Amino acid sequence: MASDRCLYVGDGGSRELTGASESGVDVVFIRAPYDTVTGNRQEWPGAKISALKEGFALVGVTDRGDFGLGSSQGQVQLGGHCCPMSGNTRRPRNLLLTGASGVGKSTLLKKVGYSLKGRKIRGFFGEAIWEGGQRKGWRLDTFAGDGGTLAHVDIHSQYNMGEYGVDMVLFDRLVDSQLHLGSDVDVYLVDEIGIIAPWSTKFVSTMNALLDSSRTVVAIIRTSGGGYVRQVKDRTDVEIWEVTQGNREQILDKILAWIAKS
Repeated sequence: MASDRCLYVGDGGSRELTGASESGVDVVFIRAPYDTVTGNRQEWPGAKISALKEGFALVGVTDRGDFGLGSSQGQVQLGGHCCPMSGNTRRPRNLLLTGASGVGKSTLLKKVGYSLKGRKIRGFFGEAIWEGGQRKGWRLDTFAGDGGTLAHVDIHSQYNMGEYGVDMVLFDRLVDSQLHLGSDVDVYLVDEIGIIAPWSTKFVSTMNALLDSSRTVVAIIRTSGGGYVRQVKDRTDVEIWEVTQGNREQILDKILAWIAKS
């Protein structure tokens, strides 16, 4: 049984979720409302359910006794047992990349974009501005070659990330040009859903439309935070992958494979 035809459901009690994910299996964290045990359970940033029946719903099975599907349609791993996967099951088209600051998420997204030769893409990626060995701000550039300085110590704005003033006019302009739904676009790449996102109603509404659509979306999302960041993470139609120092060189191929299947 191929790993990309499986769904593993577990409670994180022995860190099995990480192992399943690293083997290429889609993973869902389960915790029932009445389960108050914490112990050494693993925190899981990905999909979550509160009842096993929700796991069956994820793979298009509405009756646990109705498994009259051909073996060629694959199987689903649910709580250590196998059941057939519905032939019309489709993986989420929204992939969220998270990870510690400075781990290389923006560089990774840039590599993803430039690796998608022959695909019609839109989106943007951030890049730090260094002057005299010190970080002075960030650029935001599109894969079409447009862009500019998004945040800088010399920008005076009502919107600030610490010492960096933010050019929200530039941000909204790039959102308009890159993130609107288009029938000619295969993949949208977004850097990032983070601090700036809730400052722009244009970004929030446009991003929601993308996530709700049938288009493929790969977006960087802030590791922590509530509000809009939490709303996006809590969606049932997203996958969340963590980028680390240990996997950032290998995960590019995994992302490209994920896009190819979406």
